Amino acid sequence: MSQNEDNEQNSTTDPTIAHGLALYLPEHRLSVGLEYGAPEHTQYPHGLAITTCGNRMSYSILLPSNFSKVGLLSVPRNQDYRFKLSDSSEVWLNSNSRIVFPFLFDKLRQVTVNGEAYFNIARQEDKNSPKMFYVKYPDYELSTTESVFVSRSRGAGLLYLSVYQGKVNVKYDGEVNEIPAGYEATFADGSYIKKQIDTVKKSIPHWAHHTFEIPPGTTLKSLKRKLEKIYSINIVFEDSAATKVVAEGAINTQEPISEYLRDLWYDTEIDYYFSKNNDTVYLSKPDIGWRDKGGYDSVGVK
Repeated sequence: MSQNEDNEQNSTTDPTIAHGLALYLPEHRLSVGLEYGAPEHTQYPHGLAITTCGNRMSYSILLPSNFSKVGLLSVPRNQDYRFKLSDSSEVWLNSNSRIVFPFLFDKLRQVTVNGEAYFNIARQEDKNSPKMFYVKYPDYELSTTESVFVSRSRGAGLLYLSVYQGKVNVKYDGEVNEIPAGYEATFADGSYIKKQIDTVKKSIPHWAHHTFEIPPGTTLKSLKRKLEKIYSINIVFEDSAATKVVAEGAINTQEPISEYLRDLWYDTEIDYYFSKNNDTVYLSKPDIGWRDKGGYDSVGVK
């Protein structure tokens, strides 16, 4: 890998380049909006054809010699998106993540990621195709020839990796460690702790199922950051009693937060209401709930 190639891919990772669910082509200054919805096939300038359906995308290049070398796919909060690269490797980006990738691989199979992604790396049988696949994070470089894994990093020397098939080499500051299938590893400044995982039950991460299982005994105070990330909303506790309420069950991340709060209110009698612009939800735990009052309490507005 040349220094120029490295700089070329990293030059498009500025988070201000793409906002929302969008595919950006820096060389052509073209931004393609990608929305969940019915199947749609669109042809763009410079030989790009994109087909979208739900949270999936596929693309083809009609004029390879006249096309952008790289694209940037940006996925906002509370969404995920999946697509196949030109070598048939599959990428599935979690919310608040982005990837820089070449539309057509040449001598190097490499992508640059910030956030969390599921990878199913395709083996290359053609002797003229590059065997090794590289995933570059802010502080780490992953390499593999054929594997299935989930990786997450936003810098600060941290990396989380779960390997379900094959093996993944992790490079940090010149040192390389191998993580085989059946293990997950937590890296901090190159040092790591690994443990075994069930590769059958956890072959797909929970966020790809659009379901978040709340660990037993979790209080709303502990759940606050997760809810804010899932729903891209601010949560304010109006009293200390609300922070101690224990939440149970699972969250469907594809449904609005009002659906979850309605269930939570029914189970725990916690009150909630939204701000006028719906960017903040306020939670409180009254001394007397709707059951004590002998009927339903009003929630959702105030």
